[in-house]
Amino acid sequence: MIGGKINLKEKSPLKILVVSQKGGVGKSTLSANFSAYCGGVKKKKSLLLDCDPHASASSWLKALKPKNVDIKHHLVDDFTAQRWFIGMRNIVRKNQSGYEILVCDLTWTKSMNSEFVGEFDLLIIPTSVSLIEIEATSLFIKENLNKISGKLKGRTPDVLICPSQVIDEDLKHNPFDSKTFDFPFFLLPPIPSDPEVRQLFEKGYAFESGKKTKASFIKTFNAILQAGQLKKSKNSELSNYNSAEVANVKFDNGKNGMNGVGEQLSEIEIYKTIRSKSYKNKLTAEQKILKVKKILNQNKKDKSSWFRRLVSW
Repeated sequence: MIGGKINLKEKSPLKILVVSQKGGVGKSTLSANFSAYCGGVKKKKSLLLDCDPHASASSWLKALKPKNVDIKHHLVDDFTAQRWFIGMRNIVRKNQSGYEILVCDLTWTKSMNSEFVGEFDLLIIPTSVSLIEIEATSLFIKENLNKISGKLKGRTPDVLICPSQVIDEDLKHNPFDSKTFDFPFFLLPPIPSDPEVRQLFEKGYAFESGKKTKASFIKTFNAILQAGQLKKSKNSELSNYNSAEVANVKFDNGKNGMNGVGEQLSEIEIYKTIRSKSYKNKLTAEQKILKVKKILNQNKKDKSSWFRRLVSW
């Protein structure tokens, strides 16, 4: 910041919007614990910007005081869509200096301006895995990203869907396999339903809890950081794909259930199908693998991981 104005030359943090349309899907749990993980475990200077009226995420972290994490609670009471957008945009821009990670926790309402999501690199949407909820999530993404895609000219955030509150029965099949999506997104590893996590509120972290839950949260958090690294890499052609070339997305791992997402892929699955006729200058699969590995400094042993699936468009 210089004289109260934004210095555009300052290095921008990885900006992440964690959003849902209703409570009970683990949004604030994800926001609070991911922020603490980035600051305490990854040693990245982080900011949790809690814009939810209930302030659950900020309350959680204020009680625990995690290292390298600043916590702020902001609300814009004017729900005229344009005024709300201007107010929220100013809050995000004025609070990003000096951070590597910025996490914004928000419950979305229809009165909000869709342009706000354009302020972020990643849009994370936790959802249950019922077909009704998946359909509602799909509709929410289409409605809001379609509104801004033309205005932002390719600067839309990458979408990450996080299956949350997942029970063992849900892991036997992949509910995302039954639907065709007309927008690209990353599917994060599923987070299991665990009553113990609720008891950790203001007392501890999910990534330090029971063995199963701890592993799931850590895998999800690392997947988010990987997706962020791809998004922020200006040298990667994969981070600059043309969303107009993406259609009829279909998951090809359904026979393995959602367990396949966590076990067969190192961190994350990408859902997209490129129209081959409209995709010019297409790299070979091997070339794309090399590019992604170079970005993330992966070893050759990762050939069976999500990188191979990522480039098998």
